[in-house]
Amino acid sequence: MGVGEWLQEGCVFDGELSTAPVRPRDGRRASTPAERCRLPLWVRQYRGRAMFSDAACAVLAGVVAVAVRFGEVMTPYVTPYLALSAVLPPLWTAAITVNRAYEPRMLGAGTEEFRRVVQCGLMLTAGLAIGAYVTKTDIARGYVVLALPLMTLLTLAARQALRRGLHRRRERGDCMRRVVVAGHPAGVAELVRRFRLEPEHGMQVVAACLPAAGGPREVAGVPVLGDFTDVALVVDQTAADTVAVLGCPEMDGVALSRLAWRLERTRTELVVAPALMEVAGPRTTIRPAAGLPLLHVEHPDLSGPRQLVKNLFDRMAAVVLLVALAPLLAVLAVAVRSSSQGPALFRQTRVGRG
Repeated sequence: MGVGEWLQEGCVFDGELSTAPVRPRDGRRASTPAERCRLPLWVRQYRGRAMFSDAACAVLAGVVAVAVRFGEVMTPYVTPYLALSAVLPPLWTAAITVNRAYEPRMLGAGTEEFRRVVQCGLMLTAGLAIGAYVTKTDIARGYVVLALPLMTLLTLAARQALRRGLHRRRERGDCMRRVVVAGHPAGVAELVRRFRLEPEHGMQVVAACLPAAGGPREVAGVPVLGDFTDVALVVDQTAADTVAVLGCPEMDGVALSRLAWRLERTRTELVVAPALMEVAGPRTTIRPAAGLPLLHVEHPDLSGPRQLVKNLFDRMAAVVLLVALAPLLAVLAVAVRSSSQGPALFRQTRVGRG
């Protein structure tokens, strides 16, 4: 079967997601949402090593830039650059964090990780230049030209070295993502074969869900644990962290959205074949997997700095609008109270987080 046939393989989906429990077939205890929200140990360790190496690269770049540009370091003129070099490591790791280059899905596969590191280097260089211009600070151009590009190049080299080590571990079967595949048996078998041929992508298929019950009990050595209505439950049962949905014309955008909502609470990744474009949009990014162009569906990320910025914006916008509309609201409140009984403000319990 060719890649095109794999992407176009037809499937049937009834549009509803069952809440009935899935009977375990492999003896694995079903994971709880809290357990699966926590990143695997190898991901946390790999990300920690990446952060440490990024900071070390910034330290080395700062030291080299000062030594090459100024030679002697124990002079009053060089002291500010020593201080700037000391600030580089936390500034560099903070920039990479803001640009989301430490996200688990970026690590170990594809070019997106490297592209974001380069973006951070360019943004930091531009920010330093603009800051120096605005504050009229005289910064030696030789230091900037040496430190920031060198820091970026060293970080890229360190990330590549980390990735090679990760690939060697994956060839031994370690540090793999557990994947549940939903699709036609032929498509599932093709995907399993490709992932096994290229283990460096870190995808291990642990279970499959077929269009309807009553089919084979396993495909290419992978157990079939349910049909399309059981995908989210099979993910819980197998402690999987990724769901791959193959090209199924009958699985429309509404059905995929429902599945994404159910997976979102445990931060389970969802990747789909390009044929399923109805779910595409600003939350969708391209990520190659074993030579196949799979679309990665982003979960909304409102944590850390993003959540703080959104909260500040929401509150400031609310204050401005309330002040601007206060006279009109006062007139409406008086009109309501004078023409009817009950409060002028309407209260209702609404669905919130979770």
